[in-house]
This record gives sequence, C-alpha cells and structure tokens, in this order.
Amino acid sequence: MIVGIVQPMVILPDTSLKDTDIRLVMQHELTHYKRLDIVYKWLVQIALCIHWFNPVVYWVSREINRNCELSCDEAVIKCLDKKVGLITEICCLTQSRLTKCRPIQQSPFC
Repeated sequence: MIVGIVQPMVILPDTSLKDTDIRLVMQHELTHYKRLDIVYKWLVQIALCIHWFNPVVYWVSREINRNCELSCDEAVIKCLDKKVGLITEICCLTQSRLTKCRPIQQSPFC
C-alpha cells in the first residue's frame, strides 16, 4: 500500500516474499503513484464525507477503488513476459468471473 502525497512510501506486510513478488508489488504501487490514484481516492473520501447519507456515493467509491486496482494490475501484467502474463491474465479473468465482476478495460478515474 502506498501512503503519503508529499513523501510517499510503500508499506508492505510483515511476510516473506520472493524477489519477483516484491518486484511485482513495487511495480503495482509505482503505477498507483504515477497515475495519482491517491488524489482520486482523497476526492472520493471528501465526497463520502459530504454525502455520507447517499448509497450511490458508496457504490461509486467501491467502483473507483476496484477500477484503480484492476487498472494497475493490468498495467503490471502487460509488463510481464507473454507466457507469464497470459497465465496471470487468465487467473485474473477467472477471479473476476467468480466474483461476478466484469473486467474493466480502462478506468476514467485512474
């Protein structure tokens, strides 16, 4: 998870990860940083504070967060080798079908 605007830093869980996993996590978080996702998430939080009573705003918030995550995952997958990327993409598509979420091509918010 990346936190901070002025001095951003990545917070990793206290688990042992392989070097390749750490590289993928860092690429994912760097994509969030390059796309300024934290700014969008702050704007969404401000909207939630103002419109706390509106269920549509909660739905929009979930969709924005989901689209930002899927968009960053897709960017990392495109950087992988074709064989590894294909396997990972198949796994992501399978996961999205299991959760009944449609794959997103490009998020207008991220």
